[in-house]
Amino acid sequence: MVKPISNPLRKRLGSSLRWGPRLPGWRERVDVLCYHSVHPSMSFPSSTPPELFERHMRWLREECDVIPFARAWEERRRAARSRPAVAVTFDDGFADNHTYALPTLLRYDIPATFFITTGLIQRLSDVIQQRSWPGWRDEGSSLTWTQIIEMQGLGMEIGAHGHRHAVFSRLDDDAAHSDLTTCKQILEQRLETRIVSIAYPKGRPRRDFSDRTIHQARDVGFKNGAAVLSRGVRPSDDRMSIARFIVEEDSLDILRAKVWGKMDAIGLFQERAPLSLLAE
Repeated sequence: MVKPISNPLRKRLGSSLRWGPRLPGWRERVDVLCYHSVHPSMSFPSSTPPELFERHMRWLREECDVIPFARAWEERRRAARSRPAVAVTFDDGFADNHTYALPTLLRYDIPATFFITTGLIQRLSDVIQQRSWPGWRDEGSSLTWTQIIEMQGLGMEIGAHGHRHAVFSRLDDDAAHSDLTTCKQILEQRLETRIVSIAYPKGRPRRDFSDRTIHQARDVGFKNGAAVLSRGVRPSDDRMSIARFIVEEDSLDILRAKVWGKMDAIGLFQERAPLSLLAE
């Protein structure tokens, strides 16, 4: 992934993208957005203030067809659309997803997908230790099983995000298979349903997961895989490697630019550039 855009640069970029025509084919686009934290003050990575998150959801509801993540791959292969289709997803399992994001999602009738790191919910010491940013060790930082079950009952999809948030490309075959299997089994036992979608931790193709990871995830029983790649979903994409835009404190101009395809060049660079040019 390229280095995160600073707030001043994000504002200048949003202002420059505000003008100019939408790109050809913008109505047929399918995009997936990846949020993490929605909180007014916590310094979790990829955090979005609740007021801004609400503006995002309002715009999506008014201007796009909001779809579940599980439909993203099939939707891109559908016939011509009248406006973009967008799926909203969350990674990790922050408690603020329930406190701040869920009420807004329900208000705008948006069926989001929450990819859960099961070891985080179980408060495993090694998982807590690796999540070292301020606030993470505080009790109440992560969702509880009661909250996750409630969210599921309210129409939200629950997916897997690994058991220990390990980067699969750094694991041997046995460790990767164990992590995938453990996460899926815990979620299915707790939620009493099949879990068919997974978001790979960090999620950068070529760097954080590989074709081997995809084969292992399929073997375990996953049918959809979420990556982190700054472009829309293509008909030619593997459904086990679906591109997602990271969303942080994006202005509406930046969000529109992502949904309309004006920032897909970043994804093209991520896919084709030598790994040495990409930020660690």
